[in-house]
Amino acid sequence: MAVISIALATYNGEKYIEEQIQSILNQTFQDFEIIIRDDCSTDNTYKKLCDIAKKDNRINVSRNSCNIGFVKNFEKIVNDCKGDFVAFSDQDDIWDSKHLEILLSIIGSNDLACGNSLLVDQDNNSLGITMKEVIGMNDEIRSENARWRLFYDNFVQGSAMIVRTELCKKYLPVPAVVGYHDYWLALVASVNNGIIYTSQIVLRYRQHGNNVTNNSKESLLRELYNAFNGFNKKHFQRQEKILQCLLNVVGNVPYVNESYIFYKDCECKKISKKDKNYFKEHYSDMFLTQKHYIIRKIIYLLL
Repeated sequence: MAVISIALATYNGEKYIEEQIQSILNQTFQDFEIIIRDDCSTDNTYKKLCDIAKKDNRINVSRNSCNIGFVKNFEKIVNDCKGDFVAFSDQDDIWDSKHLEILLSIIGSNDLACGNSLLVDQDNNSLGITMKEVIGMNDEIRSENARWRLFYDNFVQGSAMIVRTELCKKYLPVPAVVGYHDYWLALVASVNNGIIYTSQIVLRYRQHGNNVTNNSKESLLRELYNAFNGFNKKHFQRQEKILQCLLNVVGNVPYVNESYIFYKDCECKKISKKDKNYFKEHYSDMFLTQKHYIIRKIIYLLL
């Protein structure tokens, strides 16, 4: 049995799929299986997958009878995974050759390990910024603090992580309000045996079409956007619902319940001194450089 099962969901990905699979096959760690499920592509993706699978018996390709969307597709793939760990893969990225080696070497007793990624354009040219910078992570996230960051929002990129298969199968399907398999698995992992993050780059994250990310490394506009986007009623409402889902599956864990109450108070704008102390303790230095942190703090205090 393979140590790692690579879960690859595809849909109309013929342009980049061969390059991505080749980057997986070029890994320094080779004890893996690749489980691919195509979500009814209308291009030549499925044919290409079948041709590639004929050349390597570690590749298992199947196809859905109807289009079900990428989250449900990943859930079905996980059911077929037999390895100790699942590594999720998108169809258009490029893995660093040490992608699996790095993540496997750091996971230890944690349930999930995640790495950083470099943003590249559609032709694999660097955009000069990493996901760590895009999401505003100034410092390393220590395992014991990861849950607080996750209770605020997701920083784990599915295509840059590995997670224990046992945890995946126990906590799937993904609640609708959460929306993404990587976020949900990171949340439950943080409440179980924990997660670990490294700023080492394990992935070249391809930007194409309309999803190209602004590559300014020190953008005040980005900090303003993050501040307003992160401290508004809709955000509080969403996090309240997500934490309720988490409480439903892990039970009345005190620190999860504490966070749930915090977001509920913020959503109602009934912010107590206890809530402000909670914010200061868990979030004061987590997102922004000291230079820009004051922006978010002012917005928070004005709620």
